[in-house]
Amino acid sequence: MWQSLSITKKIWLSLSIIILGYFGSTVFGFILGQKTESRLRDVSGYMFTAAIQSRLALSEFNEHITEYADAVVTESTDSLERAKNKSAEVRKALQEIERLEGMNPGRVDEIHETLKRFETFSVAANTIYTAMTETPELEESVMERASRLSQETNMIRKELESFASLFSDDLKAEVSAIQKATKMNSYMNIIVFLIVVLLSIVYIRHLVSLGITGPVARIVETANAIASGNFQKEINIRSKDEIGELADAFRHMQQTIDQVFKETEMLIQAIQDGNLTRRSTAAEFRGGWQEIIIGINKIIEAFMSPFNIMASYIDRISDGEIPEKIILKYKGDFNKINNNLNLLIDSMNQTAVAAEAIASGNLNVDVRERSEHDRMMQALNRMIQKLNQIMDETNRMIRAVGKGRLDITGHAESFEGGWRDLVTGVNNLIAALSGAVSREAAVTMEMELAKQIQTALLPREMEHDDLEIEAMMIPADEVGGDFYDVLNGHGEHLWLGIGDVSGHGVTPGLIMMMAQTANTVIARNFEQSPREVVIGINDLLYQNVHERLGSDHFMTFTALKYTGQGRFNHAGAHLPMIVYRQGIGKCENIQTKGTFLNFVADISEITEDSVFELGIGDTLVMYTDGLTEAKNRDGRLLGLEGLTEIVTAHISKDTEDFRNAVMNDVLAWCGHDREDDFTLVAVRRAN
Repeated sequence: MWQSLSITKKIWLSLSIIILGYFGSTVFGFILGQKTESRLRDVSGYMFTAAIQSRLALSEFNEHITEYADAVVTESTDSLERAKNKSAEVRKALQEIERLEGMNPGRVDEIHETLKRFETFSVAANTIYTAMTETPELEESVMERASRLSQETNMIRKELESFASLFSDDLKAEVSAIQKATKMNSYMNIIVFLIVVLLSIVYIRHLVSLGITGPVARIVETANAIASGNFQKEINIRSKDEIGELADAFRHMQQTIDQVFKETEMLIQAIQDGNLTRRSTAAEFRGGWQEIIIGINKIIEAFMSPFNIMASYIDRISDGEIPEKIILKYKGDFNKINNNLNLLIDSMNQTAVAAEAIASGNLNVDVRERSEHDRMMQALNRMIQKLNQIMDETNRMIRAVGKGRLDITGHAESFEGGWRDLVTGVNNLIAALSGAVSREAAVTMEMELAKQIQTALLPREMEHDDLEIEAMMIPADEVGGDFYDVLNGHGEHLWLGIGDVSGHGVTPGLIMMMAQTANTVIARNFEQSPREVVIGINDLLYQNVHERLGSDHFMTFTALKYTGQGRFNHAGAHLPMIVYRQGIGKCENIQTKGTFLNFVADISEITEDSVFELGIGDTLVMYTDGLTEAKNRDGRLLGLEGLTEIVTAHISKDTEDFRNAVMNDVLAWCGHDREDDFTLVAVRRAN
């Protein structure tokens, strides 16, 4: 029966099976959904209401007791009235729970008993608390009843709390169970659907394989066998549908091709045997197959001799050989092919001669065009002309560059394609060379100016009665913004300052100059604390650098004011200061507090003064990050710990030698390869 159905009916039958399977899985899912819906109705019908009402009853009961207590304390009848209202609310909530349908009968009985107990309690509570409100001095019997009422209160509260907890737990458990059941139903629905679909697919695949894909695969297998030369492969398909008709057509085609193949093979064998008179019998075939056989016979007759000659010549040409001309004569188109091959040989000879001359540097070679359509010779002539023009243009530019003329460029617009790209590339090379020379000069001038700005503002003399002061700054090749200052300020106080502007070049140098000027003006003309000096410098930098110049360069800066007897006041954020204590023979770090300058407009809230002292023989070392961030050959930073070790190693030297020794050790660490300025200030208390 299946083999007698058409392909269309087989496809519709397969789709019907899938649809029925899908409908079955949908019905199964609907049944599971109905069960879940029933459980949800139970939850919404009594569990949720019971949980809400039990919570409400507990809340109202607590407020009911609170109102009675307030009535006793305040002797207010309003509180008694509110207590009665709360009592009614508790009663109402319990009655609502009692009337719920679907409730466990045992649970309903417990609610009923609690309701009865609450009714009795409510009457007693109202009587006792009314008496307590009206007569503050109560009889002993009333007090005993009040005590029992308190016990009853706790009992009812516990029962209400138990109901609230119980109903809430029931609700949570049921919701959780519904969630799990819903998830399980989903899984079951998916599993059933997948099983139905898989079974349907397996069954459909069996049907399709049996009636469509299987036969088609056998037909394809036969077609591949025919394509590979096997004409003996049989097609065992006898169905009465379209596949059967296709199989019959393939069998007939197979037989015909096999016959044609045998005829062709016979002719080929005859040619190989040297028998060029053998021909195939075309009358045994029909239609196109007959024409093929006749055509093969004619091809054999027409092509044998000239084809062999021409093939041999073309083979020699394809190997790069230029053969002699063909001297044999043929008739018709074969003679035209013969003449064209001879013309091709002449053209190849002429082209080879011209190409060899050009390759040897002879751009004056005479290339003659055989006709107006001779594209090869025309192309050779154009190539020679362009080569001559390119040579002239390139020589002109090279001579100009050799004379230092970097403003001379080639005329790229006179050329096209790759020739234009060549001239443009030379122009770009000259322009890049010119730009590089100009930029290098500009950068050199900028760096030199920055170095002059940086070094011109450094203090020249640093003498003090109590202190020995030595400082040194070595600018980097790409100048940074390091800064230090030593000056006598207002009231003959000694001021020290050290800082570092972010970035390199002229701009950090100008910012450093602004900071140095502001520090000098404020310290020398006003009685200020270091905190006030730092705030004043920040105000100046923020207004001029941040707001006017629009620059985001920031600056670390610490100001120190020496007030005598080894005492220093300081403010502002910079790197930790190193202090070597002569008495204990160790170094300690003094942190600098605050924030960077030119970050925010007002730093008064985060800037404060700090104090430290130097004993006689103690040494203060201040520095910039160029020293601590110096790298050795392995790329490892010196760091604060490494600098402290160097300070400790040379502390016994006098102040000047100490400064030089520390700086030399840091330079040796980085191999004199500096990426930033090196600044070091050493202060030793002598008296």
